[in-house]
Order: sequence, then structure tokens, then C-alpha cells
Amino acid sequence: VVALAESLELALLNIEPAHEIQRAVELLRALVDKDGNNFEAIFWLAYCYVYEVLSQEALESALELCEIVSQSTARDALRAGALMLRATALRDLGRKPAPVEELRQSIALAPDWISNRQLLAQVLLESGDAEGAAAHLQQALLAPAVSPVGLSIEEARFEELVTARAGAAVRTHIREQLERAPLG
Repeated sequence: VVALAESLELALLNIEPAHEIQRAVELLRALVDKDGNNFEAIFWLAYCYVYEVLSQEALESALELCEIVSQSTARDALRAGALMLRATALRDLGRKPAPVEELRQSIALAPDWISNRQLLAQVLLESGDAEGAAAHLQQALLAPAVSPVGLSIEEARFEELVTARAGAAVRTHIREQLERAPLG
């Protein structure tokens, strides 16, 4: 178990700060091959496919991986993240209808994140619902700030890269977005 945890940490360090995505993907694939119920490794592999690899094939694979995690017994945060990744992959693949339901499910599981509300706001804005978008951006600003100091590597990466609660820049961006172009 320790070796698996260390392998996951190494993979996460290859994502950030090393930006060695190919190595991270190799490590994560090996973890998933060893244990098909390692939902953390499955989630982070999907993350790499959606945000780092970016090919159509990778996005299709991410959809399958996200389905595994979102339908699993994994903790709510991983399931919420998988739903958000799935919505991102569907959007990037140009699938219709817009992935509103996946994002609403993600928010139901993780109502205190910034990222899932921010993505839903973008999807709503694209569909013409400026009022709904503004409401979700306002809710995102109420999310608690989380410091990565003292967190495990996996917890810190999750807060930094998935929830968006571990940084002020995203909040500044949301405030500017709300000020620049009133949405609702």
C-alpha cells in the first residue's frame, strides 16, 4: 500500500510542479493496471487526459474513466471531480447537449468548490442564461479558501488543480468577470 501511495505522489509531482505529463500518465496507467479500483489513480489519469493530453482519443478515454469513478464507491470529492472532468471532456468534444446535468451533480456532491460552479456558469452563459451564470459565479466566490500548507501532496494538488480553492487568482478573475460584463 505504501508503494502505491508513493507512486501516486510521484505521478502528482510529475503533473505539478514538474510538468512531465507523459511520465505522470505512465505512472498512473501502471497504478490502474495494478488495481482497477484505485479510484484516485483513475481520477488523476482522467485529469491528465482532459487537461494535459488534450487529444480526441484521450478525451474519449477520460469519459470512460470518469464514468468509472462517478459511479463508484469513491469519496464524494473524487466523484464530484470525475463529474466535472466528464463535463469538460464532453464540452471539449463538442457533444450536445451541454453537460449541465453532470455539473449540477458535481455541485450537489461538492457545493463549496469554485471550479465546478465556474464551469457551470460558463456553460450557462454559452446557452444564454446570464442570470444563472452570475448566480453560480457569486456562489463560487463564497467558497472557503484552502491553504495547501500542511496538506498531503494529493490533497494539495486536488485543492490547487481541481477545486480551485487554493489560490486567489481565480477569485480575482471571477470578480473581474462579474464587474466587466454584468451577467445577470
